[in-house]
Amino acid sequence: MRKIERHAENIDDDTLKTFQQIYNNLAGSVSVSEVYIVPASIEPDLIDQVTGKPEEPIIMFDELIINGGQMSRGAAMSPAADAVVAQPEIERHEYLQYKEQFAWLREHVPTEQLINGLKVPVISGPEIITCDNTIFNRTLNDGDRRGLTFAVPFYGGDGKLRGSVVAIILSQAIKAMLPASDYALVHSGYGYASPSSATGQERASSRWVTKGEADPGLVYSEVADLTLPDAIGTWRLWVGHPDSSFFNNPEMAAIATNERLGYGLVLVLTLAALGTAAHLRHRQQFAKRMVADRFELLGQITAKVSHELRNPLSAVRNSVFIMRRKSAGNAEIIRQTERAERGIIRCDQLISDLLEYTRDDKIVRHRIDICHWLEGVMAEQSISGPVNAVVTLPEEAVYVEVDPARLRRAVLNIFDNAVQSISSSGKEGQIKIACKATNERVTIEFRDDGPGIPADVSQLIFNPLFTTRNFAAGLGLPIAKSVIESHDGELSVVSTAGHGACFTITLPRSAAGEMKRAA
Repeated sequence: MRKIERHAENIDDDTLKTFQQIYNNLAGSVSVSEVYIVPASIEPDLIDQVTGKPEEPIIMFDELIINGGQMSRGAAMSPAADAVVAQPEIERHEYLQYKEQFAWLREHVPTEQLINGLKVPVISGPEIITCDNTIFNRTLNDGDRRGLTFAVPFYGGDGKLRGSVVAIILSQAIKAMLPASDYALVHSGYGYASPSSATGQERASSRWVTKGEADPGLVYSEVADLTLPDAIGTWRLWVGHPDSSFFNNPEMAAIATNERLGYGLVLVLTLAALGTAAHLRHRQQFAKRMVADRFELLGQITAKVSHELRNPLSAVRNSVFIMRRKSAGNAEIIRQTERAERGIIRCDQLISDLLEYTRDDKIVRHRIDICHWLEGVMAEQSISGPVNAVVTLPEEAVYVEVDPARLRRAVLNIFDNAVQSISSSGKEGQIKIACKATNERVTIEFRDDGPGIPADVSQLIFNPLFTTRNFAAGLGLPIAKSVIESHDGELSVVSTAGHGACFTITLPRSAAGEMKRAA
């Protein structure tokens, strides 16, 4: 390549066979139409003094597309095949683009010394009409012979730009490498997007595809940057699935017939839907209203599912009650009914957690003395086992604007988490609850001396559905965090494995003046 002459006079048969094999591999593996070796001096509008024709590449490998699509005539040829006629091949658009590519290469990498190791730039350009008529001969549609060129520069022995190796691939070949619909290869810098299918989402979302951006109107749409060494901009893979693929699938239909499937399957589907909702909230922050509407729909589904689950649970609870009354003191029956009742209580708690997590009603704020309120909430708790709770409160009243019922649920979730953490260790422990205030903020700390939280787990405890317990929905702490954030507050945790944990609630303090607490 470094020594190749303008008309390849010095290229022997072995070298040509090597180039030919590379072309054959590219054509067979990734449907490359042509591979050209192009001189940096190419001028398509000038006449080559040697050939007497307009200037063209040094060598052209395109044997697999010559008279593309035209079938040789013979006795075995059908009338339909006989109608296929090779159309004139147009190469001028390719040659003009090579000239533009060399202008960029001369400006940015005129010498080999400017290239970092093997990071050789690859330069393409806008979609053009190529000379590959393989499909065009049958359809006579210009879109079927449009494609891209990909050029890689090569340099002479003096290190100066000498030419490029160019591969041409049809856009239809690129489309054939992607799934049948809902995907597109995009390069905003070149204004390129691979051809769309007739009914795929990439056609319906063409406005966003051409910009290389995810469609915010879809439940799922994403754009991934591809690590291709393109010299100008970035190639991206666009994907988007129609909402109907989510809402009209068998799982959603199963929710409507949950009585026949059993509440166990329905619960799994509901948890999966909650996970989808959480994913949507994180991915589509710029479309909050749309996510809120869908989350409201999820809440309605969850409410319906919960209602359908509680009906059979009530029937089971009644049956267990009757069985116990008729057991006539049979110890085995009593033991089994008590086991069933514990399972019913756990299921009922899971349903309550699901309903709380998906509720979207607005908080109703009241001005309360948070310390006095906290003292009352903790006084109501009955703790069994080797756990001791100590509450430390300031003397002065500290006022906040909160929804007492919602905040109570968050506080008890955090408290119960600390109790269960200590209980699981099998040792005695203490929970220190303290309320502190500054001019602007109020903090409530729950500090326990339990086993603590491992570092890898502490990153996950606020994620919906994450739990380390055998029977739990993993929604207690996410519910607490959601409630506190809805009050413009924060929930954080500091923990070291083996040394307990400290959960801290931070809330804005009421702007109203302070008052001494009534005796």
